[in-house]
Amino acid sequence: MAETRFGQIGRLAQRVLPILIVIDLLAGITFRFWTKSKLWLDEAQAVNISTHSLTQIVSYLKNDGAPPLYYFILHFWMKVVGTSDKDVRALSGVISVATLLLVYGAAKAWWDRRSAIIAVAIAAVLPYCIYFATETRMYALVMAESTALLWVLRVHLDRPRWSTTVGMALIGSCLLYTHYWGIYLLGVFGLFGLIRWYLHRGQPERRDWMLVLAPTVAFVSFLPWVPIFNSQRLHTGTPWSPGPGLYQIFTWFNGFTVNQSEHLVALSLHNEITMLVFVGLVLYGVFGLVMTPKDNRLILDWTGVPETRTIAFITMTTMAFGLLASHVSGSAYVPRYAAVIAIPIAFLAARGVRNFETPLRILIVLGLMSGAAIWTDKWGVQVQRTQAGVIGTALRAAPAGSLVYVCPDQLGPSLLRYSPTNLTYIGYPRFENPKIVNWYDYLDAYNARTPAQNAAAQAATISSGQSVYVVWAPNYGLKLTCVDFTRALAASLHRHIVTVAPLNLSGYYQSMELQQLVG
Repeated sequence: MAETRFGQIGRLAQRVLPILIVIDLLAGITFRFWTKSKLWLDEAQAVNISTHSLTQIVSYLKNDGAPPLYYFILHFWMKVVGTSDKDVRALSGVISVATLLLVYGAAKAWWDRRSAIIAVAIAAVLPYCIYFATETRMYALVMAESTALLWVLRVHLDRPRWSTTVGMALIGSCLLYTHYWGIYLLGVFGLFGLIRWYLHRGQPERRDWMLVLAPTVAFVSFLPWVPIFNSQRLHTGTPWSPGPGLYQIFTWFNGFTVNQSEHLVALSLHNEITMLVFVGLVLYGVFGLVMTPKDNRLILDWTGVPETRTIAFITMTTMAFGLLASHVSGSAYVPRYAAVIAIPIAFLAARGVRNFETPLRILIVLGLMSGAAIWTDKWGVQVQRTQAGVIGTALRAAPAGSLVYVCPDQLGPSLLRYSPTNLTYIGYPRFENPKIVNWYDYLDAYNARTPAQNAAAQAATISSGQSVYVVWAPNYGLKLTCVDFTRALAASLHRHIVTVAPLNLSGYYQSMELQQLVG
């Protein structure tokens, strides 16, 4: 009787499992085009740069710090689709949905059809993938490129030939022109090829040298951009952001299971459970052996199995190189840079689920992961990434011709998108229109004069009857610069400070406050 009941449960699980996968897919596609947030700094900056001609885009990127491919694509996308928030974000959504097809093809090439379906289910609802599908930035494109690269690599390992070598080189070149962390991934591809070439020396029929040739060609194609990249490396970025601590080698997994809109992250049992389940699945995907239907033991092979061992090597080595390089150079690391290995990590988690073998076990494990992920995705829809919409609404009451100081100017791209056009906006520290942030030698611009000196210079240009506002935020590594500037400007104009729209640090990833200087 017990055996019969267990068999019935197993058959029920076999019917329910496809339903869960369909739910994951439908939920994932829906969430990829659903967010209530306004565009924050990086998104608005990308849109503002991409509205210009291709040559102008390159000029702006020299002072921004990014490669050009995504901006070129967004430029033509906006010409066809439009420039509203939904329009510009839809590009990432479409790319992310297309990536699910690549996930299926790549995972099937590496393993089997069941593994591929599970990989699609996990990638569909993984909070990391969902968030960057709703952001007007290049990270959805990076995930598509890295997935395609992984697919072609698998085909090449099965049957090395010139077409797959050329394919890896082309995809690698696109990746380099999309995000600079592609350097680490392609470097690891080359290292992987060298290792195989060495291990299989003396076997002339093997063409592992092609795995070295492909990333080499990709790097050669990147040479025309190298002068700009080197200038960006030396002069752009956020110089007050420290490099990652070595402890982040063990903590970066958390970024895949939380919504990237979070600003003040509080301890959450839900987030911790989601991360632990995800990490456990990744580890079991790398080291676990497929369970037999009648065996309830989790069996680990610490050498791993060949396919997962290869993906784990590429993934973990890429991340280690990236974090180590950032640590040595003192450049910042943020979770979005891990987009180059996000899908391979999802592959490992999917393989971990697949290793449970029976429909009932897979249903339980995948159901736990999917439920936790969808809960995070649903919460993320409500998160506002910027307070710019609130401040823009408040500025509608400002008289035409009013001066609005934006401190720092990093608030400008998002703020100006939602604010009245009949006001004059001036960004600190360059005192130019802050629609596009100029990152070139940014810290030098801050240090050129003190807040009091800048306030005195600006006060001399303001007429007695002119309305003056300040939009400011404290959380940009600038300490009290904006507070000191506002107070000094108010003192120079013999006015007092009135808060029109208060700062909300906990409610927004990019918070800001609107103040008026009243005489």
